Amino acid sequence: MHNKENNKGNNKGCCSEHASFPQIDSKETQQLMECMSVSAACAKKCIDEGQKKTAVLCAECADICSLAIKAKSSQSEFQHQIMDLCAQICKRCAEECKKMKVEHCQECAEVCTRCAESCSAAHSAH
Repeated sequence: MHNKENNKGNNKGCCSEHASFPQIDSKETQQLMECMSVSAACAKKCIDEGQKKTAVLCAECADICSLAIKAKSSQSEFQHQIMDLCAQICKRCAEECKKMKVEHCQECAEVCTRCAESCSAAHSAH
């Protein structure tokens, strides 16, 4: 508990203190984190609603976004392949969620579409 007291007021936000790791503060990483969070939450809601096919895609999307974040952060030799796969899965998740009439799926589709575009752009830039 003593450490928590010492750190109060020192939270400067994600990644702002890590200047030596520019890859973790990139726009692509921020979009990957948003997509990972939104698609994981959407998967949970889809499970609750009995939409198994959509839930599986959203869960896979969250997983590949997590892997892409790790690959980018560690500058993995496979990061370009992972980013390409991430773009494909995010695009597929967006397509499936667009078919759903519920608000959380529509939001997930928008976030996944942006992430897919970002991953494709990052992949094609290398």
